[in-house]
Amino acid sequence: MKKIVCIIFFYYTTFAQQAKVIYHADFLPVPGIKTTEADREKMKRVSGFVDDYGEYLKLHRYVLIFNPDESYYHVESMEMPEDVENPTAYKLSESGAIAKGDFYQNRKRRLVLNLSEQKHEKILISDTLSQDHWQITGETKTIGKYHCIKAIWKCSRCKNPTEAWFTPEIPVPFGPAGYGGLPGLILELKKYRTILTAEKIQWLKEKPHIKIPEADKQMTRAQYKAMLHRKRMEIRRRARQRRESF
Repeated sequence: MKKIVCIIFFYYTTFAQQAKVIYHADFLPVPGIKTTEADREKMKRVSGFVDDYGEYLKLHRYVLIFNPDESYYHVESMEMPEDVENPTAYKLSESGAIAKGDFYQNRKRRLVLNLSEQKHEKILISDTLSQDHWQITGETKTIGKYHCIKAIWKCSRCKNPTEAWFTPEIPVPFGPAGYGGLPGLILELKKYRTILTAEKIQWLKEKPHIKIPEADKQMTRAQYKAMLHRKRMEIRRRARQRRESF
């Protein structure tokens, strides 16, 4: 009897740590904005193609594949329909909801790698997979059939901090869009107006092989932010020089 129980336990703990998760995206309206036709037209003039972008996000599939040690997250973009009204907003939606690029996570190395493209150059941005970034609250709810707990991303300067709902019933520290480190799979992730929610979990009998993405160069998150800051300063400097030359 003990042997049977051990086999069942081993099967459950192994099987429950390798799967393919499909998320869908929802885009919330701006708080405080009325929904009359006149207000919507005014908002379109002010915020451009934000509404279209939010609708196009829903057309794509957001996929997380994981085994007990690693995970990989990417966006499966649908080919642009011929009748799309806002091609620019659609192309922007293809880059992903909440965060851009593909994400690799490694539990043992406490590592997150974000594959990003800058002017046709692939950059691998490294970060830490850690629970230290999160504050776990006492709030709970059910997503699908799973009991979930709410966690908030620690950010003293954020008016709307990122929220995650994770389930200890699937004991892996992974999640979509590069977020993870919690004691359970993230089934829902909200950042400002965008929400990613798991709509399907496909359990895998065989452990999926997950490769570290290849890139032209690698840098830390801090180095990447510093690089973007230098580029912004250079753009401003050139714009100022053009104005002064007139």
